[in-house]
Amino acid sequence: MIEFFDYATILLRIDALNKQIQSNILVKRYEDNLPLTQELLVQCRRLHLWHVQELESHGHSNNRL
Repeated sequence: MIEFFDYATILLRIDALNKQIQSNILVKRYEDNLPLTQELLVQCRRLHLWHVQELESHGHSNNRL
């Protein structure tokens, strides 16, 4: 399992991606959002893995992965 020591950097990246995606939508630059939405998925997955790791490190079993 990959260790993540700081979830804040993941959340900051997600926030920045959301803002850029929203800006692109407002000016109809949809094609520019393709790599951004892919990166958003990656960051959300990283955040999910961090949560799973935290649960497991505190003795919780998570069967809903």
